[in-house]
Amino acid sequence: MTNQAERGQPCPCGSGRKYKNCCYRRDAEAAGGRAQLFSDPEWLLMRKTEGKIVEAVAQSLKSRFGEDAVDRAWDQFAAGSTIEKKQLFESIFIPWLVFNWRPAPPKRWPAPRRQEAEPPALAFLSEHGSQLDEYQKSFIRVTCGEPFTFFLVTAVEPSRSLSLRDLLLEREVTVKERQATETLKRGNVIYGRCVSLAGSSILLGMGPVPLPPDAQGWILDLRDHLRKAAGIKNGLDSAYLSFEDDFLRSRYLEAADRVLNPAPPVLQNTDGDPLVMIQLKYELLCPPEQALERLKSLALPEYQEEFLNDADFDGSGRLVQASITWQKRGNRLHPEWDNTSLGKIDIRRGVLELEVNSEKRAKKIQQEIQNRLAGQCKFVSEERQSADALLHAQEASGKSAKRGRPRHDEDEAVPPEFRAALREQMKAHWDAWFDIPIAALKGQTPRAAARTPEGRERLEALLMEFEYRNESTVQLELRPDVAMLRRKLGLPV
Repeated sequence: MTNQAERGQPCPCGSGRKYKNCCYRRDAEAAGGRAQLFSDPEWLLMRKTEGKIVEAVAQSLKSRFGEDAVDRAWDQFAAGSTIEKKQLFESIFIPWLVFNWRPAPPKRWPAPRRQEAEPPALAFLSEHGSQLDEYQKSFIRVTCGEPFTFFLVTAVEPSRSLSLRDLLLEREVTVKERQATETLKRGNVIYGRCVSLAGSSILLGMGPVPLPPDAQGWILDLRDHLRKAAGIKNGLDSAYLSFEDDFLRSRYLEAADRVLNPAPPVLQNTDGDPLVMIQLKYELLCPPEQALERLKSLALPEYQEEFLNDADFDGSGRLVQASITWQKRGNRLHPEWDNTSLGKIDIRRGVLELEVNSEKRAKKIQQEIQNRLAGQCKFVSEERQSADALLHAQEASGKSAKRGRPRHDEDEAVPPEFRAALREQMKAHWDAWFDIPIAALKGQTPRAAARTPEGRERLEALLMEFEYRNESTVQLELRPDVAMLRRKLGLPV
């Protein structure tokens, strides 16, 4: 039991708060949950039966299916995955081997023994059923009939239970679970098998790598594909998922590989061009006033007065320095924005400098300079910073910023005026969001998706993804108000 002195110490989570005011209550509830679960007779019976059956079947594998049975099963199970064997072996491979593997009989077996393959646990039941009680027999039959599928975690009760939504079989289930509740959270997608017996349910085999909430999209697409391929209108069933076991597992392993070894992000600007920071420098051969006059129309009319007011002049009223934001109407990535900033132009005596973030924009602005200042400037140099360099710099900055700092909800160094501008910008984004076609909704707008059962299912998945990502988003202004979005869409909050 934690004593008073320990509760007064800094919390080990690194929040900077005292343990008693941070994680103490959660840890105490988890300890109570573990005690309650270990005193649950149905849970204990299922777990003890699982252990006994798995051990007995595993010991009989080599004698019944050959010395290389486990190796053959592993080759079929792993399907070329790069996930370490030790991560998969105990958590999911052994339960699959015992209750799901359908071994092909060795060619050396005589014809009478070459009957249709069945899972090792059912073969064990056929040979040793007289040594098992009725509960153990039912346990084997029920487990062998349950397929591996994809579940969305909808609620977590630490050290006690997980509430799950089966994305393929479209069912809701609550499983009694201890270990997984310590790592999973609402919004995770897991691959596993749920076994229900005598009113109690457990996970018997679960992939070691939980998937992020956005996995729901491709899993729902997968469900629709399987329905269409099988000509099924009223939903998939356990038998069909068992038939597609190898295919579904390969899709999980591919997704888990992507989580463990994510591809580097493709950096693009809002026009979809590959991101490259390019600085162009010219020698300016005309007075800054002349360059400003010829270049000012690169900014939208309503912004031209603004940059003129910010320009610097000497005592004689001559221009010393001015900056122009190169702009265009509209924004490809954010339809709610009224313009796009394409680059920055700095004008000083004898110097013209430009900054853009793509090869395409660099070529375009160079053509504009040639057309507007022909003979009045001379190209001097070009400097580039690749997307990889930008990523490395960002990672280094993030690591140094985190080092030695307590965790806060937001960075106090962010100026209030920046927060206010960000709030205004995000409000405009979410006001427009309801009527923007979204790929995750199969091209529907959120407002249209909320009108149909199929659309609402994908909309719920998207909103849960927002909630999940809100937990790790430091800047408060960047967190969407999911409750508000639900209310405006007529969804339960």
